[in-house]
Amino acid sequence: MKSKQIITKSILGLSVALLSIPVLAATNISRITSPDLLGVSTYSPTHPSISLIKDSGGTSYYFETHDVSKKVCYDVFSDCHYQKSVLGDVIRVSKNGKIKRVLNDWFASGQQPSIAPIGNGYFVVVTATQDAPALQGYVAKVVEQDNHYKLEKVSSVNLGRGLNPSVAAMGNGYFMVTSSNDNNITGEHFLAAYVFRATESQIYTPEYMATFADGDTASIAYIGDSKFIETNNTAQGIEYNVIDISNKKIVATKIDPSSDLSISTERYTSVQITPEANNPGKFVQLYTIEGQKGMYSRSLQYNDGKLLASSPYQFSRNGNYPAAASFQGNKFIEIDINNILFGETGLYGSILG
Repeated sequence: MKSKQIITKSILGLSVALLSIPVLAATNISRITSPDLLGVSTYSPTHPSISLIKDSGGTSYYFETHDVSKKVCYDVFSDCHYQKSVLGDVIRVSKNGKIKRVLNDWFASGQQPSIAPIGNGYFVVVTATQDAPALQGYVAKVVEQDNHYKLEKVSSVNLGRGLNPSVAAMGNGYFMVTSSNDNNITGEHFLAAYVFRATESQIYTPEYMATFADGDTASIAYIGDSKFIETNNTAQGIEYNVIDISNKKIVATKIDPSSDLSISTERYTSVQITPEANNPGKFVQLYTIEGQKGMYSRSLQYNDGKLLASSPYQFSRNGNYPAAASFQGNKFIEIDINNILFGETGLYGSILG
């Protein structure tokens, strides 16, 4: 089935084209290993993000980050409050697919972290502050010595206003950040995109930026050729965009929701997307649906202005906040949060394919 551009209009001063989405005939993306328990917490972990990190010497590992909420009481007479913190984990995968956490460390104050590699073992982590709608960016690395790991923050910088950040690297130290904001007068939510450059020592001011859609809770993945796939929640349901920065400006191409693909009007939560290894035009989308149990997957493929999508598949009847990173070929490492018992919450990992 052919996909074609059907209409063009201007949204927020940007050129936005609408595309149709044929259905992709693809095998369901399901768990091919049983979930491994990576850690247990009583501090309500949420918002995991994971990425493959490689250094110049060929060493590679997965770095995962999530936030926790800890109750803080200064004394018996004062009011208590919940303090948000971001933790960092180094994760290894054995030859038989066993997933293991080999480092768990405090990273920074904040919430809703997202991570992307910038090369030579360095990566950026973008978080939202707890008390104000502001983004904080960090350059960090993990040092390995005698099979011991140490997390080092190299630098940090305020990146501006925003919540719910999502980060995707595009090579040579460049990366895009999408975040949600709200209008101080109307209270309506909108999405903004920023392109930054980072070195091993710092993140520089944005090269360019723009608002590109209404909505919140965006997730973004780089698919090559200066293009990104972005998905977000709106009042009408999920929305897809292709973001092109090849002309040194942000141009969003919106996917037409009236296409052959049935796009639910239910609100999706915890939406994350990640490309396949060595095939950035094909990627997996993981998500949960508000008010329903279970985690879902969907295979999508973008090529020459066309976006193909498989039918949704429930790969787990439990769990929340699924995140993924490319593993091998068309396989992915998946991280999620799941309740255990007696107020404890588990961080789990599995292989999807």
